[in-house]
Amino acid sequence: MIVKMSKLSIAGLMSERSAVVRRLMKIGAVELSEVSMSAQERERALGIASFDNAEKRIADIDGELRKIQEAIAFLTAAARECPSASGGKRPSAALSFDRFVDSSAYAGIWEKVFEVNGLHKRVTAKKTELNALKNDAAFLTVWENLQTPAALAGTETTAFLTGAVPRGAEAALLERLGETGLAVADTVSADKEQTRLFIAFHRSAEAAVAEILQESGFSRVSFGGRQGTVAENIAEVRGKIQIAAREIAELTKVSAGKYAWLPEIERLYDYIYNMRERRKARGNFLKTETAFLVGGWTPADCAERVKREIEGEFTARVAVTPPEEGEEPPVLLRNGKLVYPFEMITEMYSLPAPGGMDPNAAMSPFYWLFFGLMLSDAGYGVLLTLFCALALWRLKPERGAMMDKMLKMLAFGGVSTVLWGAAFGGWFGDLSAQVFGKAVSPLWFDPNSDPTRLLIWSFILGAVHLFAGMGLNAYLMIRDGKWLDALFDVGLWYAALIGAAMLLLGGKFAEVGKYTAMIAAAGLVLTQGRAEKGILKKLMTGVLSLYNITGYISDVLSYSRLLALGLATGVIAQVINQLAVLPGGLKNAFTVTALIIILLGGHLFNLAINTLGAYVHASRLQYVEFFGKFYQGGGRAFAPLRAKLKYLKLQ
Repeated sequence: MIVKMSKLSIAGLMSERSAVVRRLMKIGAVELSEVSMSAQERERALGIASFDNAEKRIADIDGELRKIQEAIAFLTAAARECPSASGGKRPSAALSFDRFVDSSAYAGIWEKVFEVNGLHKRVTAKKTELNALKNDAAFLTVWENLQTPAALAGTETTAFLTGAVPRGAEAALLERLGETGLAVADTVSADKEQTRLFIAFHRSAEAAVAEILQESGFSRVSFGGRQGTVAENIAEVRGKIQIAAREIAELTKVSAGKYAWLPEIERLYDYIYNMRERRKARGNFLKTETAFLVGGWTPADCAERVKREIEGEFTARVAVTPPEEGEEPPVLLRNGKLVYPFEMITEMYSLPAPGGMDPNAAMSPFYWLFFGLMLSDAGYGVLLTLFCALALWRLKPERGAMMDKMLKMLAFGGVSTVLWGAAFGGWFGDLSAQVFGKAVSPLWFDPNSDPTRLLIWSFILGAVHLFAGMGLNAYLMIRDGKWLDALFDVGLWYAALIGAAMLLLGGKFAEVGKYTAMIAAAGLVLTQGRAEKGILKKLMTGVLSLYNITGYISDVLSYSRLLALGLATGVIAQVINQLAVLPGGLKNAFTVTALIIILLGGHLFNLAINTLGAYVHASRLQYVEFFGKFYQGGGRAFAPLRAKLKYLKLQ
């Protein structure tokens, strides 16, 4: 259901504003906003008061959060690289909310953040140095066979050059240099792309040699003033690489030794992040030097508690009023344990409008049925339920969070899948028949051998789904006092569609259905144009409305996807089973191993891909066929000021 909202106006002293915001965050049931006022009232108010502009402070806090996150990431990586030095992470004790927002609880933690980030900078600098040394070593290694000193450029009469030409150009180059009679070249090394050369020539032939080198694509290589031979330089660089690697290892070990600080630093991150949230909330406060005024929304059943706590502890006054006409309060949904996981389906589409209705109680049984029918394998249902239950137990997501809803919805869908799978005899496809030679009998029927029967039942379930959506539309009309609209726009279509369906049954049903459909059609012709002006226009609109029956037929046909996806799961599972027994089944250790590997990989893939398909197409049936009949979205989610924690657990 949609929770009824109350509007708040809170006035108090500026000296207590920070404490009031902290208390509202602790309560966790108030969404702060500016006090609603007309344009003239706002103009007069801004003449004596102002709103907070906290953008600069929020930007500063974002910078602080980046520094803390950098420290957390570095400590985590250092502990992973050097687990023996980390000693394991010390669990942090759970805090009360009051202790969590108390700045004195974070004394000395910033110094630890700065020290960790200092270590990070030193490690980063050393790694940069190490990479540069490795690049030097890689560069020098290809010149290792060069015998002359790296810095030697020649003598008084002879010049030396080192460089490279594209692979394949060296033969022509050597020939042309030899023709001068004043130059020689030696190949130092070569790879797929380049040939590296040492060239010596008489200085009198410098111009001719330069022309030959340019035409050959020669690129000169410099050793940057290095002394000694290339081999000697390589040995020196490799020694520096060993020293740098050792220093990095020592710094990493020291850093990993700080791993025990991680819980405190994580706690500081949550504290600073929630300080940021409070700063953002303070932007809604209209303030003078001595007083403030702020508005907000809270669930109606929480309003008195909020008023009591704020007025009881602070010099403040809280006014609680219902929403004014035309105001759109935020939307909060509240449903039972079996329904609330399915809220995520509605939330992904659109929250209901404040004056609309929560569709989840009506939608969730259909979604549950359709999901299981599309996956339709009892073995997959058992696995899906177990996987989701294990994830809920290990991850312990916050109740109402997206992950919590998703895992619980899929777990419920797994139960539905078990029931449909048992009804159809699907236990990992026909695994029992393929491997052990004994098939599991369906409790109802096998859709692979009788798909027409499943198609008919898919259409029947689809018709019930559509009729339920139309019925909810009628309920909304009746709730708003539009009884005749409900009768004309829903009741007559009920009669027309039921009459048309009875025609398919033959016999006496067809006779009754014919007259029922005819009477309903006449009623539609007479009533569907009632909003138009003029008799002719009313009748034309009424006649044209009968064309909508094609839309209803199209909607019903779209439920054939229940058959398609249900059969796809079973057929793919059967193919996997047939592939698994091809090596020989249970004959020997090799065939058993192959059987297990193919079955595990194949069925897990089939489970994953068809779970995704069931999720998407079951959602599509709600969004297009069901919601299209009655649902009005466009609501804004209720976003109360509350502690948002990434690492910490509050008592």
